[in-house]
Parts: sequence; C-alpha cells; structure tokens
Amino acid sequence: SSIASTFRLAASARTLVQVMRETRARAMAEGVALDVAFDASTSNWSIRTVAGTIRRTEVLPAPVRFQALPVRARIRFASTGSADNGTIVLGTGAASRRIIVNQRGRARLS
Repeated sequence: SSIASTFRLAASARTLVQVMRETRARAMAEGVALDVAFDASTSNWSIRTVAGTIRRTEVLPAPVRFQALPVRARIRFASTGSADNGTIVLGTGAASRRIIVNQRGRARLS
C-alpha cells in the first residue's frame, strides 16, 4: 500500500541520516576518513574505509529507491568531521525525502 511505502521511505531516510551522523563521529574518533557509498542499481548503501574495507552494508526496503545521488555516489567524512557537500534523494512513487550533508559534515533531513 502507499501508506506502507511512505512509512518505509520515512524510516529509511531517518536511518540513513543517523548513519551519516554516526559515520562522521566514528571518522573523528578513529582519526580516519570514512565513506558512505551508494549503489542505485542495487539500492544498497555501505560504510567503507578509503581503502575499500566494507564495515556495514544494507539494502533499502522495496519499493524505496535512490532517486538522486552525489556525482561520486558517496559522501566522504574526513577525520576532522568535514565532508563532501552532497544530497541523497530517496523516493517511492511520487514521495521523496532528501538527506543533505554540508561541508562541515552535518547531515539533515529535508
């Protein structure tokens, strides 16, 4: 149903913004850069080191998809807490939610 889809969309967006915040905190605590990478074809996202070691990977619940991603399909959080500017758009049907990350590494839902 569309109510279930809308609920999944909201939950996915909340989860992903929380993952961004946790990844930023972890990058600062460990003193290393960490990426949150996205794959639109498989609807999955992952947390990885710059060397490519995957620490966590998850798939968006159907029918939620990535509708728009940063050019490099990732957000990199530096050890200083700064990040790539980027917007991730999750959507299902006509509904969508945006996650916006600024250069200070702050992630917010819009």
